[in-house]
Amino acid sequence: MIISVQKKIKCIRICSATTLFFLLIFIFSISSLKAQQVKTGSLTKLSALLLLNLQPGSRNTADGFVAVFGDRFSTAVGFEDSYKFTNLDENMGINRNGVVLSIEARPTITGCDTIPIKMWQYRQKQYYLKFVGENFDSSVKATLKDAFLRKETPLDLSTANTIAFSITADSASFASDRFSIVFNTRSTLPAALSKVKLLRHDKGIQVEWEAIGEGHTGRYEVEKSIDKQAFGKVFTTAVKPTSTTSTTSTTYNWLDDNSIDGNNFYRVKMIDKTGAASYSEVVSVNVKNIKSSVTVFPNPITGNKVALQLIGMPEGQYRVDVSNFSGQNVSRSMLQNSGGSATQIITLNQKLPAGKYLLQLRNEHTSITKTILVQ
Repeated sequence: MIISVQKKIKCIRICSATTLFFLLIFIFSISSLKAQQVKTGSLTKLSALLLLNLQPGSRNTADGFVAVFGDRFSTAVGFEDSYKFTNLDENMGINRNGVVLSIEARPTITGCDTIPIKMWQYRQKQYYLKFVGENFDSSVKATLKDAFLRKETPLDLSTANTIAFSITADSASFASDRFSIVFNTRSTLPAALSKVKLLRHDKGIQVEWEAIGEGHTGRYEVEKSIDKQAFGKVFTTAVKPTSTTSTTSTTYNWLDDNSIDGNNFYRVKMIDKTGAASYSEVVSVNVKNIKSSVTVFPNPITGNKVALQLIGMPEGQYRVDVSNFSGQNVSRSMLQNSGGSATQIITLNQKLPAGKYLLQLRNEHTSITKTILVQ
């Protein structure tokens, strides 16, 4: 019994000495970083916490790391960095060339950069990652990459970001290199992207966006979600060849004919020729059970009157354009719809020659195109 107690006391002394050693390293690293902060001003910093749940209090924090950025720092492991001290339970740190760090001083982000995260000794449960950025330039963008879910989540470096993830029976879910943080600056982004628009069609939802200055752009990807959390790629398109040297805007669109009843969320991912990526804002539209439709009658039409039967069209004002198959607009008028089902009569600007034409009913949120025949 006395020997057992002595062994425990010896173990406590060893553990205390080890803890003190790593604590001294941590304090020395913090002191060094504070000295750098006095010389260079406010440090750019990204803090990461592994949370067991979302309840307040330090008891719910399992682990964490800090990355700081500055012109005086290098990619080599040095005195400004702090080695990771392994916990008995969950562990998370920064993997720098095989060395795991709890604090890393990194060079200022001027292009693309990646923080590989190492994690181990996790249990099968739900966890939360909390990221807080400080003093980042507005040109710097960040994305959390999840290799298991094949998911990329944009991080707002001006505020706190909390992201849930789960460890399952799938061994890939607790892979040590599952997560990484990818940075890029606005100067490396492939194009200036205008606001993404969603237009309701009778056959689905059209995603539309415009881009300017695409000289370094490689491709665009449209991603979709039904919960605004997990996004998946649903469409890819290369840059139009004529747009790479143009200073005018280029329009892209894609029709989603698999929209669901309820909320449909979309975002556009821009990828440049080096692989750097950035995201548009997330836009959404709610699709009701009744699909919108427009019927032209009679069709073929005679004279300059056109009757439109509207079913499930949202309330609002619409522009009605009629064009020939060469793309030339031959008539334009406005239509006010009170919602639901209704019949509207429009008058064409002129009597049209016999032939085939396209009639488009459109506003900011909806666009439906029908083929009409003129006798």
